[in-house]
Order: sequence, then structure tokens, then C-alpha cells
Amino acid sequence: MTLPDLDVPQDQWSDVSLAIRYEDVAQDGRVKLSALPHALGIACWQALLRDHPISRLSLEDGIVPILSRVHMRGGGGPVSAMAPLRAHGAYRLSHTRDDEGQVERLILELFARVEGTLATTYGPAPEGAGATIPVGEIRAEHVFTRPFAGADDRKLRRLPEGIVAGGVPEARYAWSAPERVRMPPTDAKLIDPDPRLVARIVFGLMHTDANQHVNSLVYPDMLEQAVLTRLATLGRPTNILATHVELAYRKPCFAGDTVELSTMLYERGSKLGAVGAFEGPGRRGRPHVYARIEF
Repeated sequence: MTLPDLDVPQDQWSDVSLAIRYEDVAQDGRVKLSALPHALGIACWQALLRDHPISRLSLEDGIVPILSRVHMRGGGGPVSAMAPLRAHGAYRLSHTRDDEGQVERLILELFARVEGTLATTYGPAPEGAGATIPVGEIRAEHVFTRPFAGADDRKLRRLPEGIVAGGVPEARYAWSAPERVRMPPTDAKLIDPDPRLVARIVFGLMHTDANQHVNSLVYPDMLEQAVLTRLATLGRPTNILATHVELAYRKPCFAGDTVELSTMLYERGSKLGAVGAFEGPGRRGRPHVYARIEF
């Protein structure tokens, strides 16, 4: 697990107990990636930001930090599905600049490192039972915007008074273009030389949240399922678990939308992976979401 911690003061860190659902632990005791976003909710949004001035922005100013990128590494274990995990969370406010040196975006970074206790849910205890072990990490990038404003007023280059001095956070953020997520690793051996359609997805209200669009964390599960289906058609083993996902969000989807997921499978050493994109039918080249997954 190699995601770097956020370099912030101690008062921007938390250490909290993290309850897990039974379905968050796979049959071999490893923690699934789908369990990690909950750590951001408990360790960052609740423990650190609940009383922070940015938590009032959506009500007072119509400003929302919209998730623009998420990077997860997980698959640690085994742990018991009956025991809570531990999450260490942090946040940082930062900004990006354009080629002329002007403020381009205002960013909220969140990070959580999750640990568990070496154990099993059923059966004999593993060797070293009771030891603290890493089970996953998640890092999320949010861009402050006015999602319900007109197109010309959505972008935000200065936060309201009372958030940070001068309206622009001091920390500088290294922005990475979303489309880079779709590029296979340089040391990868492609199984699919070109993008291949692997799923057609129809979104309903079950996929949405209060931000009035498809929730950003719907996509990782759909990506993993589609890649497993593709592997099955090639006769490859499918009793595998995703341990690394990165998603970059360019444009939201809404209830009633249909999207197509195209991927390119690759091998990287002993790992299988895929890069791809969620795109509107017939609208190739301007994806809603760029994605990468490894097992």
C-alpha cells in the first residue's frame, strides 16, 4: 500500500473506530475496496469536518466540494467481519494554478488509512492473531464548485470569507489530467490492444444521491463486475479480488442515463488489470468517468 499520507498538522488528523458491514469482508478475510469510502465519511467528514466552516457552505453559499478523483488500495487481511476496524483520517485545503499562474481550482483533499486486527470470522485463528495489520488506504480529491448554478457561475476560484485567509488555501495541489487514468501502466502487457465494450448500464434513482446525480462510488463496483465478466469470456480465473482502483470524474451521470463501459485488459507481472471509461452511447472521446482497476 503506497498512497502517501497528507502532510498536515496533527489537528487535521483523526483516529476513529470504524464499524464494518458483514459484506465488507470477502470470504478469504480480506477487506473489499467498497468498504474504504466509509472511512472517509467517519474519519474525515464526521470527525474532522463536521464543525469546520466548509460544512456550512452548501447551505449558505450553494458551494459543494464535488469528488473529482478517488484512489483506493486495499485487499488487506484477514480480519473478522465481527470486529471494527481503525481509521486514521486527514484533510487539506489546497489550490491549483493555470499556465499563467492564476488560481484555477480550489481543492479539498481527504485521506484515510485503515487498519484491522489479524483474525478470522469463522474457523481457527491465523498465525499472529491479534496483531494490527494494514487493510487499505483511500485518497480523494474534491473540487469546490456551485453545482446548482448556471454554467458560467459554477467554477470557484476563491472561498467565502471565514474559510481561509484571502479565500485561497496556501497549499499548492499537483493537478493530474483525468484522462491519464485511462492510460495503461508503462510496464503493462496488453491483453486487449484496443478498447472493448464490456457493459451497457442504465442508471436509476437507486444509483443517485442528494447531489442530484449518480453517486461517484457506484462506478467502482460496476467496473469490477464488468472486468470479471470479460475475464470469464477469456477463460481466465474470476475468483479474484480488486485491490487497486483509481477513478477520475469528468462529467456526472443522472437517473435515466445510459452509459457504455469500454475497457482494455492488461497483465503487469502477476497482476491482472484494466483501464477504461464510462461514456454515453455514440459519444466516444468525452467520457463521464475514467477508470483503472487491478486485481
